[in-house]
Amino acid sequence: MLLDTTTLNQQRNFFDGHADIWLFGYGSLIWKADFDYLERRPAAITGWARRFWQGSHDHRGTPEAPGRVATLIRAEGAVCHGMAYRITPEVLAPLDVREKNGYLREKVT
Repeated sequence: MLLDTTTLNQQRNFFDGHADIWLFGYGSLIWKADFDYLERRPAAITGWARRFWQGSHDHRGTPEAPGRVATLIRAEGAVCHGMAYRITPEVLAPLDVREKNGYLREKVT
């Protein structure tokens, strides 16, 4: 099943009057930040673990045989290291297209 999450992610706008937010990258966003950002730094989030479990037909694989890409799962006590980017609202539209194949925006502290 193909799942385009673009519309759902556009409804998950976490800026709430803020000029910028921090975006956490845990997979290819660690080394392939092909978007404008205000600041970048190493970061970690707790309660989430990185896994190569998500099927993708656009980054790897085909609709008939999705390839595996990194995803995050809730995992008590886990720590996931990655990169944080301070971004402005207009950065999200192209990322929604890049990450459309099943990724969902989540808000974490």
